[in-house]
Amino acid sequence: MSRTGWEHHTNASLRLFAELGVALDFSAVPGRRTSGFRVAGAALVHEFKDWAGSPEHPYRPSAADYRRPARPGEEQLDIWEVPKAAFRSPLWRAMSALRSAVRALRTADPSKVFAGPAWHSGLNTAGLATHPRIFRYIASQKMAEAAREGRALLSTSFHADELLPGGTKLTDASHLSANLRGLLTMAERRGVRVSFVTASEVHAALSEDPAAFGAQTAASEAGERP
Repeated sequence: MSRTGWEHHTNASLRLFAELGVALDFSAVPGRRTSGFRVAGAALVHEFKDWAGSPEHPYRPSAADYRRPARPGEEQLDIWEVPKAAFRSPLWRAMSALRSAVRALRTADPSKVFAGPAWHSGLNTAGLATHPRIFRYIASQKMAEAAREGRALLSTSFHADELLPGGTKLTDASHLSANLRGLLTMAERRGVRVSFVTASEVHAALSEDPAAFGAQTAASEAGERP
């Protein structure tokens, strides 16, 4: 499995991953597109990602456009793209925009920060070490999907430095444990069974049933039985 830095991919890079035998990639951030500069510690770095139009469920990417499932008649890459779990919240979307603006004002050259503004289609993501008030949006959405569809896949992540002492109000080691407890409590209250699975187990489930977790392939896009 793989997950690229800054969630970056192109048609060429995802094809290369598939040719190298990577079975699953976890880089997709549904609906997110960013092109510009951002502050990372003491550095000013250029960041580019484009997942505009990407689905919220696993899919077999089109060779013509890595961001979406292959359509009937298109070449389909031999790799599963597993997007990071996302949620919809107009309030959090506005807060994210405000944080970006504040970050720009704090830099030495604000004109270079997010030269191409961050954009997303109302979808937001949150890592496992994100504040519980934010992470619960994802947990609640996935619980509802599991109750409705029989099962759901919540793919998320956290960075190692988020577990170090002196975290921020947004990300902290204490949030990770609180989110895990909150997830289990919510599942018990809603009658949903939670299983923590590895990437290999996700791949095995998709190999057995290409429609698992709402996954999309060229066959499913054509309305065929997987």
